[in-house]
Amino acid sequence: MMGEMMVYQVLVVEDEPDLQIIYRDVLSREGFEVHLAGDGEAGLQRVKNEHFDLMVVDFLLPKMDGVELLEEVDKLGGRPVIFASAVMRDEVTIQHLKNMGVRWFLEKPFRLSALRSILAEARELLDKRAA
Repeated sequence: MMGEMMVYQVLVVEDEPDLQIIYRDVLSREGFEVHLAGDGEAGLQRVKNEHFDLMVVDFLLPKMDGVELLEEVDKLGGRPVIFASAVMRDEVTIQHLKNMGVRWFLEKPFRLSALRSILAEARELLDKRAA
């Protein structure tokens, strides 16, 4: 018999309402508690005021893009990140993101199976940290 799954707090920073719904539904079904922010500044404020175990961050965001947001989050101690982008091809930026704790890159448009696979890896990482 398996023990009870930990419920991890996830902040999704995404400005597209349709994608917010998809993320919320999939993450919730995978056992995560989902919090949403619609732009980079709102995401940063939430990180400053609340605890999140994982972040899903879009690259193209209003007010502050995903890279700028993660630079600020990194100063606050960082956390594991899934970075979603339709346009991210720049190796220098990708390496910069990896240096700030981005572990997974989700290329948009993405398949739900790809997101679920990343979430399984993220849960494994978080479980190890919690143990």
